[in-house]
Amino acid sequence: MSKNALKSTTYRLARWMVAATALSGVVLACGSSNVELNNVGAGGAAGSASGGAGGSAGGTATGGGPGTGGGTGTNCGNGNIDPGEMCDGSNLNGETCASATLNGQPNGVLTCSPSCTFNTDQCTPPTGGTGGMGTGGTGGGTGGQGAMGGMGMTGGTGGVGTGGAGTGGNGTGGGGMTTPCTGSCQCNPGDVCDFECGTGCGKIECLAATCSADCTAGGCELDCDSGGTCNYECSGGGCPFDCDGGSQCNIDCSGGGCDITCDGGSTCAVDCQGGAACNVTCEGGSTATCSGNCNTQGC
Repeated sequence: MSKNALKSTTYRLARWMVAATALSGVVLACGSSNVELNNVGAGGAAGSASGGAGGSAGGTATGGGPGTGGGTGTNCGNGNIDPGEMCDGSNLNGETCASATLNGQPNGVLTCSPSCTFNTDQCTPPTGGTGGMGTGGTGGGTGGQGAMGGMGMTGGTGGVGTGGAGTGGNGTGGGGMTTPCTGSCQCNPGDVCDFECGTGCGKIECLAATCSADCTAGGCELDCDSGGTCNYECSGGGCPFDCDGGSQCNIDCSGGGCDITCDGGSTCAVDCQGGAACNVTCEGGSTATCSGNCNTQGC
């Protein structure tokens, strides 16, 4: 080789070694088109080669890049309760609106959201209970008195009281009008009669009827017949009474001295509290009781 050719070769080799020294710490990053400094992969062994006389130096090997980690997986939607899940689809893990809301909204339907957490949008607050049955009010007052009967007739029927929530009481029928009796008076079958006898009163006859009579002047003749019901009073004293035909007679001889005959299967109750004794005679299977000053015969 000539002296000039050797000199040129030596110059070119020197320039290459300078460039190789400058690039000894530069590699391409894995997956990058950019050149980065000091990013030599671990485990790469440097190549070594010796050129022959006048040859080129061996290249530098580049190490492998770092590995890529696995992605993060999720099991929401598989129907099973996995760690970190409240529920999964229709699997509510035994929970309800009551347990999920701590009884704040115990009614309704609990569902599961797509992210496997409870959805309480359809849960509702508790509702109030049914009120107890109230107690009815007290019934109204007593009905008004029935219309008064006509002369010697039956009194009207009492009106019915109207209550608020209860039932009103029944009114009491008014009695027949008191009828003055002068001479002889009679109460017909089925009638209700109330007689008052003063001076000039003769005979009062009650036939299968309901009769009341007061002989204030005394000496009145009082008859009760054919199954009648009679309440007779002789406040003036000295009245003759005849209770016959299965009648029921209550006799008050407050004036004393009355003569009483109880006949034909009748029942008599006599009260004789006046001065003179009352004479009570029972005939035809009749019975009589007497309180006060009484003389009884056959009773």
